[in-house]
Amino acid sequence: MANIEQDRTIIKALNLNPAELALLCVRFQDEGVPLSAPCFLSLSKEAVHRDSRGRDWRVDTKALSQKLTAASLDERRALSRGIFRFWEQYPAVPPADAMHTAGLN
Repeated sequence: MANIEQDRTIIKALNLNPAELALLCVRFQDEGVPLSAPCFLSLSKEAVHRDSRGRDWRVDTKALSQKLTAASLDERRALSRGIFRFWEQYPAVPPADAMHTAGLN
């Protein structure tokens, strides 16, 4: 649990909004967040993610790319661990709960 709280503190410093976190979870399911993630994300200006309730989340991928580019290796590792923890729980638990217990928010 202490590791999750440490990761939560690290991830919080990245200032990722819920839509950005959701996009990262979906985009890197089963992969983690590779170090080249900003290159993939900078290919388009905006991405739309539809959540389990059918709500569309719009993400400015250029802004997200800048955040990830500025992230340290430790921040990227914490984010990757959080995403893996999210997928260990979802869809057995609601997405917001899975994000919280994974340390993503």
